[in-house]
Order: sequence, then C-alpha cells, then structure tokens
Amino acid sequence: MEESSEGETHQRPLPPPAAGGWAKTSFRDKLLGGKVVPLAKKVVSLVEQGKMNIVPFNGNPMLPQVVTDADVIQELCYPWQEALVVSLLGKRLGYRTMKSRLSAVWRLTGDFDLLDIDNGFYLVKFDIAADRSKVMEGGPWMIFDHYLTVATWSKEFLSSLAKVSKTLAWIRIPELNVVFYDESFLMGVASAMGKPIRVDGNTLRAERGKFARICV
Repeated sequence: MEESSEGETHQRPLPPPAAGGWAKTSFRDKLLGGKVVPLAKKVVSLVEQGKMNIVPFNGNPMLPQVVTDADVIQELCYPWQEALVVSLLGKRLGYRTMKSRLSAVWRLTGDFDLLDIDNGFYLVKFDIAADRSKVMEGGPWMIFDHYLTVATWSKEFLSSLAKVSKTLAWIRIPELNVVFYDESFLMGVASAMGKPIRVDGNTLRAERGKFARICV
C-alpha cells in the first residue's frame, strides 16, 4: 500500500505473471497484501545496469565488497516493512508450539503467518492491520511465564547480533491507599521504574484493591 498526499491509499501495482504461471500464496506474498504474485520476477543483471558494484575492500581482492543503489535496497525491503519481530525472553520454543501459544495469547480477529529466522526470533505478518496494532500496543504478552518481546522489522535486523535490552512488563504497587488510584498519579510513580505505558483497567476502576498494576 502507498499513501498519497491527500491521505488516500493505493495498491502497489504487481508485475505481470512470469512464464511459469502463478504461485500459491506464501509468507512473502502475504507481506505484499495477501495477493497472489507471480512465480518469479524477471531476473536482471544489476551489475550491468550499474546498480551494483563489486569492489575490493581496502584494495584486497580476497575481500569483495558489494555496493548497491539505495532504490534496489528499498525494493528488496518493501515486502517486509510491515512485519513484526518477536522473541521469547529466556526460553526458546519450536515453531508449532510458538504458533499455537501466540494464537492462544493474542486471540486475534484474523489469522497470522509465522516465519522462524533462527536464534529464537520469528517474523510475523498479520492478515488484519488491527491485529498488528493490538499486538504492538496491547502487551506485555507472556508465554509459559516468559515475556514476549515485540518490535517492528528493519533492514538492519540480524538475528545473530540482535540483543533484547528492554521489554514491556507489569509492575505492582501493594498496599496503596485507594485515593491514589488515579491515572496521572500512578503514571508519575511508574516513571521511577521505567517508561510508563498504561494503567490496568481494574486499577483505574478501583475493582482491585490489593495492589495497583501499571505497565512500563
């Protein structure tokens, strides 16, 4: 999808079908908006077109360095720009278990696709944009008492080098006088422990008095 200056969205045009016909919708296809795309796009020589150059690093021919035009990188990244990267802190699960647990925890309106990318990370693509927003904003999520980290995908992401330094977590403030069950007050208190995200609904409605619960 592309957005015009007037705020209208337009479908990105797809190339014509290849000689081999049409392929079954794959994970990558769904990243392109659920469309069935050609089996393969036309192969071109980026080197001959001058969009890619192979040059020796520091003059050493044994260390080839690939230099590519920005528009080529942008085109390669386009199908993945709406994907999310998720990982379970302190525990690794197999593909089937991860897919099953995410379905149970998220309780989404539509379906989603999961792609394992090694080192405990997964790429996720949602059929419905509202489900993506729910996962991004509705956490923190927990599976088997372990926090699930959620982040947007970027072209700089490399699973072998990725380090999770922070995630959403719920904190509890016990024995707090009910007069302090005020959203502004609790968000201010929570700032001492992290970046305040939101106050639990039961706390705001004063339906639970044993502790105040805040997401940071």
